[in-house]
Parts: sequence; C-alpha cells; structure tokens
Amino acid sequence: MNSAPIPSQSSATGDGIDQIVRSVISGEVVLFLGAGVHASKPAPPGQPDQLPDPRRPLFAGALAEALAHETRWTERFPKKPPKDHFQRVALDYELSIILDEQWKEWEQKGKDQGLPQPPVRPGSPNEAVDLRHRGRARLANAVQRAVTVGKTPSPALFALAELNFPLIITTNYDRLFEDALVTAKKNPTTAVYHREATARDEDPLQDPSPQNPFVFKIHGDINTPESLVITDEDYIDFVLRMTARGGLNPVPETFYFRLSKWPTLFIGYSLLDYNLRLLLKTLRQNKDRFPRSYSIDPWPDPLVARVWDSELGYVGFLANNLWEFVPELYRRVKGCEMPNYGE
Repeated sequence: MNSAPIPSQSSATGDGIDQIVRSVISGEVVLFLGAGVHASKPAPPGQPDQLPDPRRPLFAGALAEALAHETRWTERFPKKPPKDHFQRVALDYELSIILDEQWKEWEQKGKDQGLPQPPVRPGSPNEAVDLRHRGRARLANAVQRAVTVGKTPSPALFALAELNFPLIITTNYDRLFEDALVTAKKNPTTAVYHREATARDEDPLQDPSPQNPFVFKIHGDINTPESLVITDEDYIDFVLRMTARGGLNPVPETFYFRLSKWPTLFIGYSLLDYNLRLLLKTLRQNKDRFPRSYSIDPWPDPLVARVWDSELGYVGFLANNLWEFVPELYRRVKGCEMPNYGE
C-alpha cells in the first residue's frame, strides 16, 4: 500500500526558501542549530559513504559508543546497543564510571593479589551522592574531549556565521558556532541553560543584531558542566523547567518575543527526534502567535510532516541536505558563491 504524499513539502521548497532568504536579508529570523550542522558532505551517487570527519564533534551514537567503552554497559545491558540509547548510556556513565574503574583495576591487578572484590553499587546514600557527583565531572570531561579536542567549525558553520542571524538557539554543547561568529568579526553574547529553578539568564542590554548576535545554549555549554542536558534524568528536569510558571522558564524573554514575530529556521535536526518535538511544543505552550518555521530535512518523516506541516501548520519542510541548502542560501543572500573555507 502506497504511503500518502506529504502535501506541502514541494511547495515549501520554493515558497519556503524565498521566505527564508527575505528574512535572512532583513535580519529577522531565529536560527535553531542542531548537531547535524557538523555533517560531512555526502558522497557522490554510487560512491560509498564517507567516514566521519575527525575535525567535527562526535554525533550522539558515536559518543554513546565511546562512553560505553569506558564502562561495563555491555555487561549490564547486553541487548541494548549503546548507539541507540545515548541518554541512558550517559546516565549509566555518570552513575557507574567510578565503581567500574575500580572493578577493572581489581580485575587487572587485585584479583591475582587476592584482594577483595570492589563493590558494584554504593554502600550508602551519601556514597551514592558522592559517586554521582564525581561521575558527573567525569562525564562532562569525556563529552568535552569528544566535542572540542581537535575540532574546528564546518564550512556550513562558517557560512551561517556570516549571514544575518541576530538570534540563535542551539542544542549543541560545543562552542564551534561561537568561534565561527568571532571569525566572521561578530560579537556574540551567550546565555546558557541552568538546571536550578531560580536561575535564568538575563537578556542583553542592547537589542541583538546580526553584528551582535545573542546565542542561547538551550541544552547547556561544555564550559559549564552542570548545565549539560545529556542524561535522561537531565531531560526530565529540562522539561519541568521549560513548563515552569511564574517566571521560572529558562529561555530569555528576547527569544520568546522574537519567536512570536519572526520565522525560525531549523538546521541540523530531524523532527523525527522526539526530544526536539517536545522542546518545540514547550516553546509554543500557551502561545498562539508563532510564524511558520522551516526545517531543512532531506528525508522528512511522512507522519511528522502530516501533523506538524499539514495539520498544525507549524513547520514547512525543505527537502534539502545541509550541503545543498547552505550554499544556496549563502549565494542568494550574499550574491556570491559560498567559500570553501579551506576544505
């Protein structure tokens, strides 16, 4: 049985790109950046897929596998591939890395010396809190290595940094887009999500502009380990914060005001991602006046497209990949071809 067509996907490709170009030229658009902005250029048709570029941050699946390799995840959860359970792997790392390392050391040395086996779980609530606190620091260090050591901005990031985006929301932990903005001779202000219910980042004193953009790290920043939204427990706390009332929502007011006036451009995401759709729903909670957004997605899920595009009218899908869309946007906004930025 043939699946139903996506009604407005084709029209979004024409009308959507025109709307985005106009909004970027005028500097009246919110850029929403995800991890996919680091993607390598697709291989030519008929050629094997290219290996991940070591100059770019690890994606969630590869990062989960790297974290699981340091712990005993595969022993505890032999039927759960790490790449499919990123948030759970991160939580397991946070809770278990200290005890797992003690166990590995015992297996390598202590076992032959007749030393007693180390514990496999905390002996008391206080010890559990201490182990988790130490594990959190180790988790943040591991993530920092994965997204910063030897990493540089992709050509797509350099190109987007040159365009007129006064407001940027990103779920990326790294600071590569901020680096690209500085390279473009811009002066970004950055705000970072806080877990504490009483903490909220202040809006900048001056209205953000393309030359002085405002970046909100909605899932935290690698330089602020306690801010990272990475384990499934972090995500639960994050959703509670996003739905908090009484001025406790962590998103700066500047973003809510502009989200109700300007279109949003999603790059580096798939709306098949449950967490992203949940995030968008919380951003729209009790707020009716949001302009239509646009998502760059070469393979939009037909069910998501039907609900979010055809029924709700929230998002139009542009069926382009990153390497098709960004050069075209750059050319139409700047009037010249996108540089290769040394690639």
